[in-house]
Amino acid sequence: MKHIITSAIISAALLTSAAPLAAKSITFSGELELYNYGGVDQPFGALPNSINVSIELDEDQPPTAVEDGGVAQLAIFQTAVQSFSYDVFGALGGLLGSWSADDVQIQMLDYILGDGIQFFSTNISGPEPLNRMQLLFEGAPGVWSNLMLDEVTEDVLRNMTTAWMDINVIIGEGAFGARFAVDTDSITVSDPSDPAPSPVPLPAGLPLLLAGLGAFGLVRRGRRSGARDAGA
Repeated sequence: MKHIITSAIISAALLTSAAPLAAKSITFSGELELYNYGGVDQPFGALPNSINVSIELDEDQPPTAVEDGGVAQLAIFQTAVQSFSYDVFGALGGLLGSWSADDVQIQMLDYILGDGIQFFSTNISGPEPLNRMQLLFEGAPGVWSNLMLDEVTEDVLRNMTTAWMDINVIIGEGAFGARFAVDTDSITVSDPSDPAPSPVPLPAGLPLLLAGLGAFGLVRRGRRSGARDAGA
């Protein structure tokens, strides 16, 4: 019983002192829309069918540069993305390859004809030769109000009118690889700025915990007593 109480108190202390999320997390899946790679070294063992993407970014990072063209404003973020990874699967669900992108640039566009956000990188780790990644979300005008990353929410991304991701390689003047249409219903955004559920403070929660453990002990003693009476 002593060991149970000690473990429970430690678990409660860990719960009450849990740190908040360090980065905004974005995940989604997509279905193959176009595949035009015909090189000698095939990047996949079979025709790709779907993609799963995971992104972590620091929404507090200010833009590296802001360009104002009158009818359009562009904010560029060079270091906000902390991680960007994606897995490609075949028609039967088997994993065909995993990639990660470094030095991912984000561009947020506020344009009179429509707003959008783009993720782009040519520093890719994974099966060759697909060394380029581009993710684009486009929506109606007025999506952005201040061109800051805290505006990138689950509702905003789900309501974009166009969303696709390319993984490819540039050969000559053309891009060869795969384009995936983003399933906007699959988009989830875990935002560190969202209020977390308030934990029960340890001093207030401890009596409840001990009372529950005490009841557990009474049940055990009752069962033992019943077993002895039955044995008699």
